[in-house]
Amino acid sequence: MKKIQTLILLLLFINFSSHCQSDLTFEGIPKERVFVHLNTTFLMSGETLLYTLYCINDQNNKLSELSKIVYIEIIDENKKAIFKQKIKLTEGVGYSDFFVTPDIQSGTYKLIAYTTLMRNTNSFFTNEIFIINPFHEDQSQVIDSTSTKIKNLSITKKNDDANGQNRFLSLASQSDTFTSREKVSLKISTLLDKASYGTYSVSIKKLYPLDLPEKRTSTNDKLSSNNSAISQKSNYFFVPEFRGELITGKVISKETNTPISDLKIALSIPEKEPIFKISSTNDDGAFYFNINKDYENTIAVIQIIGDDTDELEILIPEKRPLNYDQFLFSNKYIINQDQKNMLLSKSIKNQIENSYKSVKQDSIKENKNKSLFFGKIAKDYFLDDYKRFPTLRETFVEVIENAWIAKKNGRRFLKIKRNLNAIDFELSTLLLVDGILIQDHEEIIAMDPKDIHKISIVRDQYIYGPHIFEGIISIETLDGNFRSMNKQTIQLEKPRQRKEYFSPTYTDTNDYNRIPDYRDQLLWNPMMKINSKEVLIDFYTSDEKGTFEISLEGFTHNGEPVSIKKLISVQ
Repeated sequence: MKKIQTLILLLLFINFSSHCQSDLTFEGIPKERVFVHLNTTFLMSGETLLYTLYCINDQNNKLSELSKIVYIEIIDENKKAIFKQKIKLTEGVGYSDFFVTPDIQSGTYKLIAYTTLMRNTNSFFTNEIFIINPFHEDQSQVIDSTSTKIKNLSITKKNDDANGQNRFLSLASQSDTFTSREKVSLKISTLLDKASYGTYSVSIKKLYPLDLPEKRTSTNDKLSSNNSAISQKSNYFFVPEFRGELITGKVISKETNTPISDLKIALSIPEKEPIFKISSTNDDGAFYFNINKDYENTIAVIQIIGDDTDELEILIPEKRPLNYDQFLFSNKYIINQDQKNMLLSKSIKNQIENSYKSVKQDSIKENKNKSLFFGKIAKDYFLDDYKRFPTLRETFVEVIENAWIAKKNGRRFLKIKRNLNAIDFELSTLLLVDGILIQDHEEIIAMDPKDIHKISIVRDQYIYGPHIFEGIISIETLDGNFRSMNKQTIQLEKPRQRKEYFSPTYTDTNDYNRIPDYRDQLLWNPMMKINSKEVLIDFYTSDEKGTFEISLEGFTHNGEPVSIKKLISVQ
């Protein structure tokens, strides 16, 4: 019942402009916060920041089922952004990474994470990060040449969760000391049965004797959330992304600059498995698209459905930027001369590691949720299964059943024969080419059929969003990249694709045996569900000697934060 009330409130809010001055209160909609598990707060050029995002419902501390998108940014001390990403959430969790390029200067940076719902209360997760770029000559901002004192590795605090267990989970390995390229079996045991079940992330990273920004944990984040988040009320209303990635716009009259209501707007993301959406403009001329599927293309086609649209204009507002001035940098981090030499050695090893990236690649997870909106009800015609004809007209006559090219008032158009043998010329056929709506059918009637892979036909009247069509004809080209003329396009900031992160396996016959291994990140498991008494994770040490920290963060299904650390040594 609460979820229904929340959705009703959201629909009421959407009637307001997403950038209007706001007197809105958020009673009935739970507040959210974001916690970010970082693999480290220290990076050098050529290294990768790994992170997992947990979106938390502040009412019950459980993973939030509300927002579907989290934004993450990194700014420098001059309040300039060096990095922005959009992350898709699944059951309140998402993850990605950021590669530190050689153009990024040495210094202290601030990572910022938020949802659009959080922006309405001006609340953010923040964590400082220290970056060293050894390729830049001027390091005066981060090097103290007068000091040679080396910090002790006691930087990992000996708190209750640093001994490998807390009241929910325990971490255990067959030993605390290992040799190079040795297999390690990490056992995660639940100590409170189902009360320990939840979603977690695990990082195994080498520790360095440096004065570094503190890495926030899920437990201290809960305790300090009211203090660490900036929470004054926003002057604008940001529409929450409860149903997926939100794309908004407005239609106005070019002549009067006034908004136009009750128009149908089509959005297409053309690719092999395209995304097609239809929306309507409200009284303010505004429209909204929710994109809940993954896509590759960063260009979308947007158009007004209907005739006589030349005097109308589609406006796509830019995302309102964060006010970076509100984010303060608390500390300045310095390395001494001896640490500089240690980091120079680390930089050389990083370069060696990166030179073997082609054989140590992370893999992109395949998107499994992609299909055209009409699903499996279509009749598919794969043209390679038939004799190829020189024109599209002949192809429809000889191959495609129950569809043809008709002509009315001097204009040709594609038409569907309905299952009930009743043709209603008052409704148009929905014609798509690679997901792009084609309103002037003459545009594709001259298409060379040799460029077409498949034609799909839906014969029934089809209600899609606010529009009714007399069936569907969907054409898929061979390259899935049809270029439609004179249609407005918009640039998309697509969510990051998920990865399977590389982790080598050493056996007697393994090809990796002959390759240098200077990994100081032995394992990164960004999203792990624990729903059993024990979970076993195997990984291998590298040629890098030193002390490594096993860090587990996450939340139980009941909303309890869990943060555990354990140290192992590679000698």
